[in-house]
Amino acid sequence: MATPSGIERKVRHLGNDVQSIYELLAAISSTLQRHGNRLNELGEDLQAHGVRLDGIDGRLEGLGGQMEEVLTLLRR
Repeated sequence: MATPSGIERKVRHLGNDVQSIYELLAAISSTLQRHGNRLNELGEDLQAHGVRLDGIDGRLEGLGGQMEEVLTLLRR
């Protein structure tokens, strides 16, 4: 049979365990928030690079057309 002091000790221990779990969950939540923020930053960077690459692609297509014109003139 458990003694009253043993039960109190067990309750305090369980209370400490619960507090430790809450602290761990808070740390995990904070880490997840930082990771989410960083992923958003990286997504924005990636989108900006995509826009830039689209512009470069357009300029390369224009150069390709100009090169075709030059080759046509040279073949005459």
